[in-house]
Amino acid sequence: MISKDPLSLLLERLIKAHEAYYDIQRDFSMGDFTFDALAQLHSDTSQYVLVKRAKLWEAHTHEYRFFLCADILDETYLDELLDFMIQNAIDLVQAEPNHMTSYVSLVILSRQACSDVRRKIIRTRWRKNLKFGFGGWIDLRLALVVLGDHQIYTNGQGKEMRSVLKANLRLSDTVEPSSIE
Repeated sequence: MISKDPLSLLLERLIKAHEAYYDIQRDFSMGDFTFDALAQLHSDTSQYVLVKRAKLWEAHTHEYRFFLCADILDETYLDELLDFMIQNAIDLVQAEPNHMTSYVSLVILSRQACSDVRRKIIRTRWRKNLKFGFGGWIDLRLALVVLGDHQIYTNGQGKEMRSVLKANLRLSDTVEPSSIE
């Protein structure tokens, strides 16, 4: 029996967990980067009176979740990834009339990461308002899963991903942002 790499197994488990709600594209290339997968979610909500033609309001929410496996994540590579997310990944977001919010999310599965990388993940905050906020906004979500420590690190916006990662990765411990100084 051939044993698969733990990073590959975790990636496959995450992709299977996302397939029900997300459109999955494997080996996604954009710019100078190739990601193991891109998961896209598009959600529309609206409120109407009596008939659907009498809409009171309508809102569109999107998420573009990038998955990447890295043996060792150092600060230089993380900086390149963050620049890509802020400069290029936001190009996937289409500013439409009823756009409310979009998330560009990066999930990194790694064997090892230094404490500076962990701190940077936790402290990174980024939001772009579209049309001064009247056209909605784009938030950056980050999550780092370190297999060597069996830990999950997220930024403030990425906290929503933590429960999904923990459930699918079956990791016993997670680290709260306040526990790393």
